[in-house]
Amino acid sequence: MKMTTATTTTMTMTMTMTMTTTTKEQKMNEEGKKERRKETLIALKDF
Repeated sequence: MKMTTATTTTMTMTMTMTMTTTTKEQKMNEEGKKERRKETLIALKDF
């Protein structure tokens, strides 16, 4: 199967898009973990 330039460009774009979303998601997850940890600490203090 011969790859055209357009196909290659589209694939590269898709890959880049996927990679940026993953990074964003990871950052969001990290923030979520931090928040949860804070909540846990507060809950323990209340005990």
